[in-house]
Amino acid sequence: MKKLLALLLALALAPGLTGCGSIYSNYREVEQILAVQTMGLDSQDDSLRLSLAAPSTTRADGKPVCLSGSGQSITTAIERVRNFSSEEDLFCAHINHVVLGESLAKEGIGDTLTYLCRSPEMRIDTPLYVVRQCPAEELMAGVVAGGTGICEVLDAVKSNADERGDSTVFTAAQVAQGLARHGSALICALQYTDSDELTPASGGESLPEERPSGRPAEEIQSGGVGKTAAVDGYAILRDGKLCGYLSREEAIGANFLLNRVGVSDLTVQDQEGETLTLEISQGGAEFVPVWDEKDGGLRGIDIYAHVRASVREAGEGSASQEETDALTGLLEAAVSERIRAALQSSKRLQADFLGLASQVELAAPLRFRALDSSFPELLPGLEFRISVSGELSHINNLKDA
Repeated sequence: MKKLLALLLALALAPGLTGCGSIYSNYREVEQILAVQTMGLDSQDDSLRLSLAAPSTTRADGKPVCLSGSGQSITTAIERVRNFSSEEDLFCAHINHVVLGESLAKEGIGDTLTYLCRSPEMRIDTPLYVVRQCPAEELMAGVVAGGTGICEVLDAVKSNADERGDSTVFTAAQVAQGLARHGSALICALQYTDSDELTPASGGESLPEERPSGRPAEEIQSGGVGKTAAVDGYAILRDGKLCGYLSREEAIGANFLLNRVGVSDLTVQDQEGETLTLEISQGGAEFVPVWDEKDGGLRGIDIYAHVRASVREAGEGSASQEETDALTGLLEAAVSERIRAALQSSKRLQADFLGLASQVELAAPLRFRALDSSFPELLPGLEFRISVSGELSHINNLKDA
């Protein structure tokens, strides 16, 4: 018996009789794999339109890859792309970004979130985006910036958004959590435009129709030199469907209420009409619910925000205390205006994407549970009183007193 075991062990270790192929039936050389890093999803009649993009570094010619296919579900669409693509074997376990077309977001992203949270190939911390007035397929195929494609552009967008005060890139898990807790959530919004013509978009008063893709081919060649994707505020979801947007200015106010304040610029005008640029570096907000002592109902919420900023561009000379106080007042007013704008959108849409219900419940759990109506139903009638405390630094470059 010992001799037999020794023989079997020797055969197992013998060169040429072992290898990854004998253990892993799906083994592939690195050169045979196309590592997909960005997924795009659009609605198309009664089916789903899927786009998959790989970075330029995955091909010998240095060009980004974008593949597209349709199916009744994400899984069937991926299989269609695998079956009909002339590219290497698709590897989707390293998808870093998921872009949703506006039309799909309007119809609802419930199935998308289910797939992202359950698929063994996906991660629940994958960042989500909604592209304004454009199919995801068009953005993914059209973005070319400095010879790179959508994967590299969104990597830069994600990195910059983490440090900015006018946007946050939320993950699939965070969006699903917001919808489950509050019935509403925010997703980072993108605009697809010429790289030298970036313009701020308006808020969520209306949802214009999405442009048709016009790209029916299964494999799409990247084009549109000078096209890029840029952060453009937030998309608002209510009951899993896109119902509006927050502009970049409103997004700053939302981030104060979410305590996600990053670096962002504010432009204000002093009493003499001179334009000054302030850079916000820190900030946040605290919440105090206001109750009706007669019937126990929720009357409103007092919001106490704080902000710290520095002066980036101003006149020459040094500042007097009077001028500093005046400029601090302008800072506080500008932040208050942005916070109020975000709250007004929440009230108008009856969408608690700011998570105000959690703040009220945390402050007074018993009173919150005794409310006669759901919090979103109460939103339009709530009174918000906003108080902002500001602090300025680096003010020695103001004009003489």
